[in-house]
Amino acid sequence: MNIIKWLLSGDVSIVYQVKRDILGIDDMQFKTRIEKEGYGRDFLERQNINGHWGRSFYQPKWTSSHYTLLDLKNLNIGKTSAIERTIEKILDENIEEDGGVNPHRSVPKSDVCINGMALDYMCWFGAQENKLESIVDFIISQHMPDGGFNCRLNYSGAVHSSLHSTLSVLEGIRTYEEQGYSYRLHDLLEIEKKGREFILEHRLYKSDKTGEIISKSFLMLSYPSRWKYDILRALVYFANAGVPYDDRMNDALDVLVCKQRKNGTWPVQAKHPGKVHFDMEKTGSDSRWNTYRALKVLVKYRKSHIMNRVLDKLSLEFDRANVKYGIGASLLLKTWGLSEFANDIDIIISYEDREKAIRVLDELGVEKSEKNLELYSTELFKTYNVDGINIDIMSNFTIKTDEGSYTYPFDDDRITGMKVLQCENIPTMSLENWLVAYDLIKRKVKAEKIKNHLVQNGFNRRIIEDALEKELNKDTRKMLAELLNLK
Repeated sequence: MNIIKWLLSGDVSIVYQVKRDILGIDDMQFKTRIEKEGYGRDFLERQNINGHWGRSFYQPKWTSSHYTLLDLKNLNIGKTSAIERTIEKILDENIEEDGGVNPHRSVPKSDVCINGMALDYMCWFGAQENKLESIVDFIISQHMPDGGFNCRLNYSGAVHSSLHSTLSVLEGIRTYEEQGYSYRLHDLLEIEKKGREFILEHRLYKSDKTGEIISKSFLMLSYPSRWKYDILRALVYFANAGVPYDDRMNDALDVLVCKQRKNGTWPVQAKHPGKVHFDMEKTGSDSRWNTYRALKVLVKYRKSHIMNRVLDKLSLEFDRANVKYGIGASLLLKTWGLSEFANDIDIIISYEDREKAIRVLDELGVEKSEKNLELYSTELFKTYNVDGINIDIMSNFTIKTDEGSYTYPFDDDRITGMKVLQCENIPTMSLENWLVAYDLIKRKVKAEKIKNHLVQNGFNRRIIEDALEKELNKDTRKMLAELLNLK
């Protein structure tokens, strides 16, 4: 299955976010369409004359204004005058004496979980900052010594934070900052750091005391999440917040990887009982929401896993199509231990097989706009995105030089049969030729790493001698000549 094309055939709200977060294209025309079609339109059309969805701010649960506004925010819909009026109505009618929003008038105490979610969508839709100040004060007052939050603290007391409440508040704080609010921002950001640490201390789903799973429900992938915690929701928060990889995420990431189906998708594993406006997806089905969210997380935190799967696909399909190819650039360096990371996959294609390779990639992924090719005069240079991984394919890869141009040689002598990451029999190009290429395009750090490796481990002298017969830059020619003299 072509996962990206499948995602792009979904609701416009998913298409917009996939383009932005997976393909790197912030296409505003799709964002403006969210309120006019699909899920966005369907939610908006269910608003009542009194400005609420459902009966009121919080009733019935999933069809209330509260959860509908949260759904709309997660669609990434823009604010509308109708939404603004509803938020004003909530703020005017539901502020409790403790400063929080409270839908339960018979219980004169606010719920920090509800307030975290409310802060999230109210900030997204541009609520007036002065009307949010009491909510911010209330949230800060509920912060617990262990770093997190628990909605029971304000009702009956609590001694340990809840992952449910903590994540709801962290999401609200994140949107508060991203939308440019400033009241007590420093305090909130300090709380956010402590809240993240609370979740990480629990390895996202385990007891910090016994290491046991807190609740099996935390491992079930749901959407919409509502107020309920699960590992994918937590990982999406960390990715959205730009939190660097932490090895305490590993257990949750392993679980997420295992939940990927053979066709490359992730399912909806659980729904939270209750009346809904409509089902965006059915329980047990392939889920565009969860697939998009999982890819977003794994591309950030487990790119090598996604890259392995993509390489497996490419290898299988290129072999079926009898395409001659080799892996180069940063992924090649990674296989030799010369780089920790590979941001994308660079593939040299036999010129005779270029059309077959293009057909394969058209089936597997989506073509992206071309890169700036000022340094090159390559005959074929295309970029595709397959399952969130960018793939550059090149044929007759040619670099402009001081003396003319250098065309990367492609023949059996330049291909080895090394393993790439965890994949078997993925052909890789020679380090000697990539030494030349990197030096010509001024990637001196990478060129120096390759050169040092070749000096220490030996190299193919004939490849270097062949390169010296080509049109090179003066500095590159000098470097290669010195390398030959070292052996």
